[in-house]
Amino acid sequence: MKLIILLQFLLVSYAYSTVCPCGAPPECGSSRPPNCRDKGVDTPLDPFFANMSVQKRAPKAFALSDESREFILITKKQILIDGSQFLSHLNRDKALQSKVQRYDSFSLEDQIKVLREVFSLQVKSLGIKAPKLVIDTNYSRAAFFKFNIEDDSNGTVYINPKKTYEENRMTSLSLLLHETKHAAQLSLAKNKSTSIQGAHFRAAFVAQKKLLNSLNFSDFLTLNNEYEAFSYANYIIYKLYNGKFDMIDMGTFASQFDQAGHLKIDLERLHYTPSNNIYEDFNTLMKEQKSLLGL
Repeated sequence: MKLIILLQFLLVSYAYSTVCPCGAPPECGSSRPPNCRDKGVDTPLDPFFANMSVQKRAPKAFALSDESREFILITKKQILIDGSQFLSHLNRDKALQSKVQRYDSFSLEDQIKVLREVFSLQVKSLGIKAPKLVIDTNYSRAAFFKFNIEDDSNGTVYINPKKTYEENRMTSLSLLLHETKHAAQLSLAKNKSTSIQGAHFRAAFVAQKKLLNSLNFSDFLTLNNEYEAFSYANYIIYKLYNGKFDMIDMGTFASQFDQAGHLKIDLERLHYTPSNNIYEDFNTLMKEQKSLLGL
């Protein structure tokens, strides 16, 4: 499934906001990617590549902004810590570990059972209040994280493994890891004595509502909460299966790992390499992913 289609199912929603299935407003049209115009900007936004004009409106929310340099340094290390913690918990549960290793061979019904077990283990490994989990094969999206930044809940994770079962049986596992990680981000974002990560996650969650008219493919996926959640899930999938599953539709290349276990686009390197424009550097590197996705 191409990521631009998956975005119909991945956009995080506020309990009080209404958006079309792809996350773009109706005036952007029915094309995928949507053809949006930024309010106050006379030229059309690029539908795939990162738009500096959009990201500068909420700089703390986006992984490419100068304001996120320290966040990227911290997060790059924390992803490995959190991912390794999950793997450590899984290694201690040999029965579940065996099921996860055979996940792509399971029936849909058996995958659902495994997803519930993985969810419980992931919540434990993250040390968070469990979000509500809804696994529904009639749900309209493949995955969704519903939340309200202002209330005291920890969100709701929606998963429909049937949506992606025929095309890629590993997708639902990756999406569960991704969406549940949003709950950990939300916990940090709501912490009043917030960390650097928490402040940037909060900015990203808020920007998703504020900038709905403007977020395209790369802009959405370089929001700090999306960048981090995809990186976390992709790292776990890479380590579990030794790079066997290269799901190029799971986040931008900045959140994906190559066969050697290196990030396909290293944002830390981009941030700390002398350049006139990190957005241009990032977009140049993203041309390969755009081509592979057939966009």
